[in-house]
Amino acid sequence: MIIWVKEDQVFYSPKEGSQKVFLPENIRATAVELDPRNNEYNDLSLEQVKEIQKYNITSHKHEAQEKGVLWNGVLCDCSDESQNKLSVVSNAAQLKKQIGGSLFPLNFKFKDGSFRELSENEFYAMAATVGDFVQSLFANESAKFALIDSATTKEEICNVTW
Repeated sequence: MIIWVKEDQVFYSPKEGSQKVFLPENIRATAVELDPRNNEYNDLSLEQVKEIQKYNITSHKHEAQEKGVLWNGVLCDCSDESQNKLSVVSNAAQLKKQIGGSLFPLNFKFKDGSFRELSENEFYAMAATVGDFVQSLFANESAKFALIDSATTKEEICNVTW
């Protein structure tokens, strides 16, 4: 995680962008990964600790998404860009089918750079695996956020981990 101060606003950033965080002046100057369990952060309000822990959860979700998911022994890319590409290929396949053609078999490139020829059933099974994996990450993130939101102490918040 990267933390920096710009125009008296504190930012911390995962790979996917940045998010504003309101922190006390003594913490703003420190460019370290925030850990609400550290005594240095005792001056933070409960809401600030919640915000930091939510960021940590989201950061772990992004890491898991970037790692990808295995399907039939091949690592599938689960990035947002890859998901968009899967949707485009799926839509193109449906359109081609409507006019009496077929996009399959399809030569598909996986996360490790390898290519594999996929049948229609294989492609949709792989795309479903990616979709299910990504949705499970969001479901986990949502469940963790609910636990953080319902927490009434900093200790409870800090016990909510990915």
